[in-house]
Amino acid sequence: MRTIRTARFIRGGEASSTNINDEKGFHLAPFIEEVIRGRFPKHTTHTITLLGYHFDPKTVVKLSDTDSVIKKVIFVNPSQIDVVITSGNRQGKVPITTENKGLISNNPIKTIQITNPFWIDLRKTSIEDMGLEFSPGIALYQDQKKGLFANGEGRIWNRGVKFIKHTWQRKDELEFSFVFTAYGKGLSAFGIGGSNIDVNNLNHENLYKPEIQLYYANGFCNAFYGGGKEKAWSQRIGKTITFKKNKFYKVKFHRSGISGTQVSISEVDKSNFDIELAQVHGWISNCPASEPVLTPYWSVVSNPDVFLTAFRIG
Repeated sequence: MRTIRTARFIRGGEASSTNINDEKGFHLAPFIEEVIRGRFPKHTTHTITLLGYHFDPKTVVKLSDTDSVIKKVIFVNPSQIDVVITSGNRQGKVPITTENKGLISNNPIKTIQITNPFWIDLRKTSIEDMGLEFSPGIALYQDQKKGLFANGEGRIWNRGVKFIKHTWQRKDELEFSFVFTAYGKGLSAFGIGGSNIDVNNLNHENLYKPEIQLYYANGFCNAFYGGGKEKAWSQRIGKTITFKKNKFYKVKFHRSGISGTQVSISEVDKSNFDIELAQVHGWISNCPASEPVLTPYWSVVSNPDVFLTAFRIG
């Protein structure tokens, strides 16, 4: 046995250079390089993508935990297999392997992650427990009925807050939602930032340094801004929105971090953000941002009339 690059192979009965998994030729161990969309909720049927080498139509895919079940394996090409999985009740990381005729991809071990997404309610969670990183001069306040609001010193687009305790991978294409409530016009911006943002060095560019964020200007809200490190980006959403006083609104990125994903705004019940009372608007994002690690992000512009109420990842 010998090793070439990352692929181990064993000589079969007769050498063949045309069919690497021929019964009479070489048998190569499949190798998983990356798992796409590998984080998803429990009790969900979900398709992941395995990228790697030496896959074929007979490659066997296995999970180490029988609580989650592989329903279907779809061979796309020697570098890609799609796997339909129904997750069970157990949460946590589950090793996933591929096998060709007894040769297993087990170094390094790749995993999927089964989660139980829940709302981070900023009306109840203590500020100390939120895991925040923010620009100098920001003062945060908490209202037990509305959520967080803030003010700060200096130029308004030189201030930002990252929720660094709550991050996720772009490649997992997770749903991300946040809820806010407004009591006036003012300005504010909420959305998704990249973990690379330096909140101490925004250079008056906070409107564009995040990945994508709702630019709140009540009665004038018709655009999203961002672009991250790729370029300054904005997109008109096709409708001017007026947010009503004492109402709670949810902005949902259906597959966060993906250009072409659906984005929607709805009015929700203040006690249960999963209950959508009315659809306000929806459109397709063309944001070009590409930072691999994402986090909730808030551009703080000293507006006591707009409250960030909650968010959920997944």
